[in-house]
Amino acid sequence: MPVIRPVSDLRNKTAAIEAICIKEQQPGFITENGSGHLVFMSQKLYEDQQSLMDLYDKLDEAESQSVSGVNIKNRRLANKGYQMLPINDYLVFYVIDGNIVEIRRILSSKRNYAKLI
Repeated sequence: MPVIRPVSDLRNKTAAIEAICIKEQQPGFITENGSGHLVFMSQKLYEDQQSLMDLYDKLDEAESQSVSGVNIKNRRLANKGYQMLPINDYLVFYVIDGNIVEIRRILSSKRNYAKLI
């Protein structure tokens, strides 16, 4: 159930709001004059949501690469439909089936991926 509090609770019940936010691990909402005004959440929840948004961005990038025809250079893996997306020090290997992107492996970019997949 969402945590909904009036704006006055920010001043009067900060510790209680903080405890609920951390315990429930979901965003809370502050209202002002009965309308939505602010959203608050724990730092862990914020970081988790940011990580999820980053993953969605990378998946969008992978889909764009698929449409533009950027494929893996290893012929054996390419014949199996694998595509690759570098993310920081990792390589994400995935296949696309219709509207579904299936991540098959995530490996360190320092590894010899052709022998591991």
